[in-house]
Amino acid sequence: MAGEDPKVIRKQLTARGERIAQLEAELERMTDALNRERQAVEIMKQAMALVEKFSDPEAPESDQTDKSSSPKKTKPSND
Repeated sequence: MAGEDPKVIRKQLTARGERIAQLEAELERMTDALNRERQAVEIMKQAMALVEKFSDPEAPESDQTDKSSSPKKTKPSND
């Protein structure tokens, strides 16, 4: 039962306590990073909602139509 020496047990517990403290610190850093990522995702969602709200859904179609479709071609034929 040499493994039950109080000095050895104390060293083991100290080492385990230090490792637990390291893991807790790492967990806290990872949690903070995750929270920042979640905030970034939420901001992106809000930005996308604003873009959709303020964008004119017909603008891209009308731009394409004006550049390369028949409405301009029909105008000269109506003259």
